Amino acid sequence: MTEEDAMIMRDFCAFLAMQGYLANGDYHPEEIPERAYEMADSMIEARNKKPTVGLPAIQKRRRK
Repeated sequence: MTEEDAMIMRDFCAFLAMQGYLANGDYHPEEIPERAYEMADSMIEARNKKPTVGLPAIQKRRRK
């Protein structure tokens, strides 16, 4: 993924988070953008984590 793709993904995740905060209605409009980008960063961090258990954690072995 290029740097531009990463920025687009971060902005899209922030957009989705912002929609959720607006639909919730419990937040002031001034604090929503900052909270949305914090949520976007946590979404991207969770996406980039390697699985440690289960079938996705199984690594393919190379034959010698």
